[in-house]
Amino acid sequence: MSADCITLMNNERGFEEKNIRALCDVGRSTKGKHKYGYIGQKGIGFKSVFRITNCPEIYSNGYQIKFDVSSGPMGFILPHWIEDDFIDCSWKTKIVLPLKEEITSNQTRSLAARFDDIHPSLLLFLHRLKSITVENQLDNSLTTMRRNDVTDSIIQIHCGSSSGQDRLDSWLVIKKKLDASRISLQAKSGVDVESTEIALAFPLVKASHVPPSRQPVFAFLPLRSYGFRFIVQGDFDVPSSREDVDRDSSWNQWIRNEIPKLFVQAIKDFCENTGLSRLDAVCTYLQFVPHTDELLDFFRPVASQILALMKGKECMPVAGEDDTILMKLPCQTVICHDPLMREIVSPEFLASQLNFYYLHKKSRTVPES
Repeated sequence: MSADCITLMNNERGFEEKNIRALCDVGRSTKGKHKYGYIGQKGIGFKSVFRITNCPEIYSNGYQIKFDVSSGPMGFILPHWIEDDFIDCSWKTKIVLPLKEEITSNQTRSLAARFDDIHPSLLLFLHRLKSITVENQLDNSLTTMRRNDVTDSIIQIHCGSSSGQDRLDSWLVIKKKLDASRISLQAKSGVDVESTEIALAFPLVKASHVPPSRQPVFAFLPLRSYGFRFIVQGDFDVPSSREDVDRDSSWNQWIRNEIPKLFVQAIKDFCENTGLSRLDAVCTYLQFVPHTDELLDFFRPVASQILALMKGKECMPVAGEDDTILMKLPCQTVICHDPLMREIVSPEFLASQLNFYYLHKKSRTVPES
């Protein structure tokens, strides 16, 4: 990002003829029948650059074209060939967006500041994107975000900046493939879909009395927070503004109904794949259980659905003989903070006579609701 231009470069395989033709049309895209979903729809993605530029340039795979609004009404879709050579061979594709002359310096700085909003978690669900580097020449800053797949379910995201601030976040990512072959075309905005995938991403932070931060819902890119303390990723139908989830979409309702089942399955992944002790793994997992009054709008039903499923799941850590960790149903678990009461009603008596168990004394971070 410079004072008068935004330049984007990447090292993917580059544009093909069909991609160039799609850019020269409205309502057309090369995203056809797909397996795992896609980021946009309606064929308006690239056209949004005209909000900040009148003359976008594209250099890729031998193509050197630009669109020029000043050339007339066809300038949005009719490209012009650029004679200049794209010399830098280290990048397969380069897109140059010269800013409109009427954009003021304050607006430029505001635009540059929006790049600061790019959160490292963006890399969790863009399967082909491994790193992002943002160079802001307005304030001479450089930020790099890099993804490292430690295992199939553990992902580390490193974020470093020229100011010396380094951060390493670890995430447990649980995925589930859904068969969409029986879903009607009308359910998914008329798009032919074979299958789709939902994912939940949990930040691996030590269990404490302070609940984890709220996380946004993703449709490959972040939308907004609905109150979850873990990331929900799905191929949701969204409006062109990408500010919300279409609550009337039967496709979205179908995906939403799969979230509780995947969340309950995640306790096994916490115990087996995080490297934590069984007790720490369970306590960390339980931090993410949403309260019924936490979730908002379209996703509000998910909280009660999760709690209903967990009632039938042995997910509460209790102390067995020799202080071993046992897992019991929530309805069998008693939370007692009074040591005297534990002496009067011993764990052995509670288990043998009532089939109840005291919550493990080290499980102080387990939410009582």
